[in-house]
Amino acid sequence: MNGMRGRGGGYAGTGFGAGPRSHRAQKEDRKVAVTFGRGDGDQHCSGIQSLVLTAAGDRLFTASRDATVKRWNVEEGQRPRFETSFDGHSEWVNDAVLVRDKLLVTGSSDKTLRVWDAHSAGHQMLSRQSHSDYVTALAASPVEALVASAGLRAEVCLWDLKQSPEKLTSLKLFPRDPSKEKGSMYAVALSSAGTLVAAGSSDDITRIFDARSGKKVMKLKGHTGNIRALLFNAEGTRLLSGSSDHTFKLWDLGLQRCIQTCGVHMDSVWSLVASDNFNVVLSGGRDKCVYRTNMLNRTSELLFMEEHPITKMAASPSGGSVWVATASSSVNKWNIPVKLPTDSSLWNAPDGSKAVPGRPHLLHASHRRSSDVSKLLDPLQPNPAATITGLPAIIDRAVLRNQRHLLLKDQTGEVTLLDVTSGRIVKNYGVVDFKTMEADLFEPNSVPKWFDHDNRLGMVTVTLETPKCFFAEVYARDFGVDAPEDRRMNYGDGMLRGVFATWAFHRKPEFLEHAPGDSMDLWGKGWADAEGRTMPSFRFWERTRPAVWVSSTNTEGEVWRASVQMLPKAVNDREDIPEWVAECVLRLRIPTQKSWKCSFHLIPLDDSLPQLNQSRLTAPRILQIRKVSQYLKQKLLELDPPVNVEIPPVDFTDVTNDPYYTEKRDSDEPYQEVVLTCKDYALPFSMSVGSVIEYIWREGDEDLDIMYCMRGREFPLPDIPPRVS
Repeated sequence: MNGMRGRGGGYAGTGFGAGPRSHRAQKEDRKVAVTFGRGDGDQHCSGIQSLVLTAAGDRLFTASRDATVKRWNVEEGQRPRFETSFDGHSEWVNDAVLVRDKLLVTGSSDKTLRVWDAHSAGHQMLSRQSHSDYVTALAASPVEALVASAGLRAEVCLWDLKQSPEKLTSLKLFPRDPSKEKGSMYAVALSSAGTLVAAGSSDDITRIFDARSGKKVMKLKGHTGNIRALLFNAEGTRLLSGSSDHTFKLWDLGLQRCIQTCGVHMDSVWSLVASDNFNVVLSGGRDKCVYRTNMLNRTSELLFMEEHPITKMAASPSGGSVWVATASSSVNKWNIPVKLPTDSSLWNAPDGSKAVPGRPHLLHASHRRSSDVSKLLDPLQPNPAATITGLPAIIDRAVLRNQRHLLLKDQTGEVTLLDVTSGRIVKNYGVVDFKTMEADLFEPNSVPKWFDHDNRLGMVTVTLETPKCFFAEVYARDFGVDAPEDRRMNYGDGMLRGVFATWAFHRKPEFLEHAPGDSMDLWGKGWADAEGRTMPSFRFWERTRPAVWVSSTNTEGEVWRASVQMLPKAVNDREDIPEWVAECVLRLRIPTQKSWKCSFHLIPLDDSLPQLNQSRLTAPRILQIRKVSQYLKQKLLELDPPVNVEIPPVDFTDVTNDPYYTEKRDSDEPYQEVVLTCKDYALPFSMSVGSVIEYIWREGDEDLDIMYCMRGREFPLPDIPPRVS
């Protein structure tokens, strides 16, 4: 078989690195990120950044910080139902819009804009990276197939989706000269006719562009904080803007000035929804409140309060309800009373009065509150009408000293233990103190750091780069594998070969005699456990587990992401797979690391025992003191005359059940009991040589001295305080 065809073309043979030299250099610099999914994939597990409803209001799309967009059936009278997930972004999905109800367009912190078939099972049509930094906001014209995108570094782009996918390019509206512009864009709006683009910046200015010429036509100044929300009226003659200065403003574009300012919020205004004529405005933001403001008499009602800051709202076509996205992974639907306050006496409220007498949910829009809203106003709606429940995001993490387990804490306070080599939760401790549990789990292991980790997506992501990911080794038996006692395996090697297993089976001819699935054995003979199952860890291809996602960049610097199972179809070998990954996964070659081994001296503490013929030794850092004691015993017997010794086990835990104490010795020859020490501490058998160097020796680059002598004098065990992050 000559090779498999992925997106962007096929690749045959094993000629990785055969391209231009610059491409090879880029490959070596590229990292691989592995994200461990949670649940069945039908729930978000981090905050919702944006949401959008179809024109009929029966489908809802939610864009999340977990890097996914999900589609829900939200037909009236039925419980919300998950339909599909749109997966491809590798970072937060900051915004999503629908184009003519057919195309879903998403923008992300991975710098890409992606277009999907909105009513498919998650089919991505194209991906473009015209932004040099995060894409923060999107806007679509309901008439024209136009999308405007805004991002950091003050970038604003316009996309014409009538173009064929392969020809799709963007028109950069701003900045014309990147060296002269500062700040970032956090809001964008597009008029219904697609003729005007509004972009709100961190410099407190809203800029209006002519979408046809690409030229800036005006600036709107008046806010004293970042512009966070923008909205055109149906005719494109007026504009609403929400800001970090706690206000939202109404602008007349013909007059190029503000005609109303509403200051009902006590924090940033992040989302605006309005009637076509702008007579009624819903506003929400960081203070967790949603107000309905009658722009004719400038009175506001507190409709409801969320538990988390509000990031985006989407009103139903009838206006009778609104879906609300927050920093939570759940989404709420709130019903909205139809009738608006019309009492003309509201205009005559005494100066300084905030709540309208007899109507504790009402507030004069020109008054700004300075205290907690819940103490002043009663919301019209105490509870949501429907909820799409998400999983609590991971908010804290700590890698244990074995560099294999991560202690995790989620938003509910629940603490769990994740095994990085399997991507599974192996222990649930419930709601406990995180730092206390980290200290309780401390063991004096010394394993080099071989991965970076983060929880930006509400899930755990580990990042691998060469050569760091190959720094750490472990004995195969530590994984429960029935392998030779001295057989070692490399963490990074195991991780990469597990993550890219399905790709390798489609890619490497000699793998093809095996069927991809649970029977795959990437490690050869001798890697089975007692039940004969191959390699208990690194089995990321199994479909009975939460999804595992892998992402990297191609030779052009563009981000790609795919599930482990879909890698053979999702990646282009030549462009997407880093050379160092191919070396490991296909050619089974990894770079040798100095960190694997160390040197130490094995010398007598006094004259009670003779010196060995060779006292300076080199061994793997993971070699346990138990093995050092066996070596010492053997070498003392090889001396002339031989010295017969026994070395009783010493450890932090009870060793009275050790075979040394429970089994009868075969020989009746006299022997001497010996103890191994360092810095006048008895060395526990479970410690590795590397651990002794890190926790007891602590002499920098100097070779470790392990002493031995006859037992008689008492040597205490080392007192090693827990190290926590």
